[in-house]
Amino acid sequence: MNKKSNFKGVAHTKESKDCAACGRLFFNKKSLSSRGNWDEVKFCSTLCRNKFKKEKSLAKKVVKI
Repeated sequence: MNKKSNFKGVAHTKESKDCAACGRLFFNKKSLSSRGNWDEVKFCSTLCRNKFKKEKSLAKKVVKI
């Protein structure tokens, strides 16, 4: 799961995932790991989550017609 990026900081030691909507690499945050939510996270931001939901609903409408 861990990919190399140009970021030179502490984030290299953290877990990382690819965003399901945009493909951007994002890292685990302390708040997510302390609550145990890291396994459920799929998107790097709220904007990407909304974009993914919108595209998914449009795809369903096309199939129904």
